[in-house]
Order: sequence, then structure tokens, then C-alpha cells
Amino acid sequence: MHRWRVSNRVLYPPCDSIQGAGAMKIPLEKKSFRTKIKKSLFISASLPVRTAGDVKAAIDEVRAQHPKCSHVVHAYSLGRGGGRTLGMSDDGEPKGTAGKPALNVLLHSEFTDVLVTIVRYFGGTELGRGGLVRAYTECAKQVLTGLSSKTAVTEETIQVTVGYDLFQQVRTAVHETGAVITARQFRKQVSLGISVNEDLVDTLKKRLRETTKGRIGISAGRTGPLQPIRRYEKTV
Repeated sequence: MHRWRVSNRVLYPPCDSIQGAGAMKIPLEKKSFRTKIKKSLFISASLPVRTAGDVKAAIDEVRAQHPKCSHVVHAYSLGRGGGRTLGMSDDGEPKGTAGKPALNVLLHSEFTDVLVTIVRYFGGTELGRGGLVRAYTECAKQVLTGLSSKTAVTEETIQVTVGYDLFQQVRTAVHETGAVITARQFRKQVSLGISVNEDLVDTLKKRLRETTKGRIGISAGRTGPLQPIRRYEKTV
């Protein structure tokens, strides 16, 4: 049974029940679209994201780029299967007329690990509920169509603990294995949450043990209280 975590306390049916059990895809590029509808300017964009921190950083960046806009609506999908997380926001538009239509487009698409943002500059003419739904639906469709992508693979999360003197070597090993550091904590030692293709878990563990000459703790499972890393922040 699928259990879904969705922002704004809105529950949607599992994507598998909409799209089937086929493989999902992860976008490899950003895409943007702009249109004017009854004098309102809509600017939509889609971009790859891996974590909730990525989502927040990207939305904050859009707000900073458009400080005078009326709304910044968004919808996103992270992960897949029973662990997939969905989120959306109407950002002040009438409830159900903006974020929900964008999220519905996303649910019916083949994409995950993606964020859709839609900026609106109000032009003085009300669109009505139906007009808003159609506008936000079209903006989401435009930025999810024709994206370069790769097939989503099943990933596992491991947590490692290492001394500060080995941190840089561990970062390099993680990067060269194709894994991603998704969370971290700096205390007496450095603790890292790492997301890695399930087929490469053993390869990564072996590489980390060789790199550190065994001076590393490795455990499987969730990253617990570690601080999520935003994709757009510089890591040290």
C-alpha cells in the first residue's frame, strides 16, 4: 500500500494508479515558458531537484528574481513509488486554482525529482476560477513537455561518519562514484547522508573504506537529524 506525503495536507492518488507501473524519468535540464493571458504575465519554469532543500532554495531564488510579482505558484515531486513526496502551493491564488492544477499535470506526467514554478504578474483583469485553472495547467504542461531526461533508478541512502581530516577525500570518492551527499552534520566528526544507485552501494562502500583505510563508519537507512543540503548552496 502506498503512503504519500503531500504538502498543504492535500492527498492525491498514487502516481502508479494514474500512469501505470512503468519507469519514471528525471529531467536533465531547465525549461521556461512565458505567456500573457488577459494582460496577466505568466512565467513558468521546470528544473531538476533532489531534496526538499533544493525545492526551498529554488523557490526562494525565483521570489528574489521577481520581487514585484503577484504570485509564485509551485508544484514538485521527489522520489518515486511508496516513498514519493509531492508538494504544491497556490501562493495566494484562490484555493485549488493554481498549485493543484500544476501538481495534477505533474502527476500525469512521467517525471519525478522535478519542481515547477509559475510566476504571475497580475494585469488588472480577473480570470475567474476556470480561467486560472486553465492558465496554470497550460503553464505546467509547457515546461514538462520535451524535457531531456534519464530513467529514474532505485536509490539507497547510507550514512557515514568520518574525521575532518578525511572529509575532502570522502567527498571526492562520493562524487566519482556518481552518488550525492544529501545531508550533513559537523560535530566532533563529520556525518554525511549519501544517496546512491542501489547497484553501486557495494562499490561506494568499498571505495570509501579504501580511501579512508577503514577509518570510517558506514550504516544503512535514513539520515536522521542531519541537516539537508540545498542544491544551490556551496558546500565546503
